[in-house]
Amino acid sequence: LLQAQVAAGRDVAAVVVEPIQAEGGDNHASPAFFVALRQLCAARGVYLIVDEVQTGCGSSGKMWAHEYWELPQGEEPDFVTFSKKFQIGGYFHKASVRPDRGYRVFNTWMGEPIKMLQLATILDVMERDGLMEMTRRAGETLGLGLERLQAAYPEGL
Repeated sequence: LLQAQVAAGRDVAAVVVEPIQAEGGDNHASPAFFVALRQLCAARGVYLIVDEVQTGCGSSGKMWAHEYWELPQGEEPDFVTFSKKFQIGGYFHKASVRPDRGYRVFNTWMGEPIKMLQLATILDVMERDGLMEMTRRAGETLGLGLERLQAAYPEGL
């Protein structure tokens, strides 16, 4: 799709992807797909934006689901967006896309001290209670159980 847009003479500023397409039907792509997409974006000068609103903040067993892609060092996404589980809407970006002057546009969701305290507490509890490891183990157990069911009932699953 990216190559088709470029071939048609259309400028492409960014590609936005979800690690797991949640609202679109629980669709998954392989880490190899995302590595190739990252390389294609980098070669074309197109930002890669990873939307982790559904998958981020520890819900996959890692802080960010895109960590499972095992992108090479220095080839991380240009931007990552997150929300919901951390009780704030936020994003982070690579140093290479940092503006050369201070941010000028703020909104009511940015810089609110109470939200930052909530985030700090959420992170503390996640670490203290080992929630990401617990999530990872639960996902592994569920996956193994589903594989056993699929083997036992191949016509149904």
